[in-house]
Amino acid sequence: MSKLNLSKSKLLMLKEWLAVPEAARHLSNLFEEEVSEADVLRLALNKHLTLSVDFVNHAYARRGKVVPYENAEWYPPDFFSKFPGLPEEEKDKPVRVMKSLNIDGERFINLDDKVTKIKGVWDLAMIGNERLDIEHEYQMLTGGPEVTLQGLDGAFS
Repeated sequence: MSKLNLSKSKLLMLKEWLAVPEAARHLSNLFEEEVSEADVLRLALNKHLTLSVDFVNHAYARRGKVVPYENAEWYPPDFFSKFPGLPEEEKDKPVRVMKSLNIDGERFINLDDKVTKIKGVWDLAMIGNERLDIEHEYQMLTGGPEVTLQGLDGAFS
């Protein structure tokens, strides 16, 4: 029995995306060598593939834009002076605190204040908690160590 050639499959051409197991089978056929689900995840972690998530039931998100340092947003210098419990001697000192999220020291994310509902397929940016989740799944598939790192900024797509 011959292998199904997914690179010419009519069904594959109609699909907008593949699940990870399907992607592994498709790449195995293309490369003519075994590609595992773990390989697909590692290729995505190394930025050779794009992983996406399908928000079937929708999700809530704050949209944002990746910008260089020059366009990063900052809190007003007196923003923290209004916090209760701040010692009197600290209240008049201006503090420069970045509002944007730092990706890598060169790229920053300016998030909208508004929370919106998103649905459908979104590409994972692999710069936030989504990267940790994919790394954790990769380690579990390969018998590696548990990923215990956590982030507070959430996932980005």
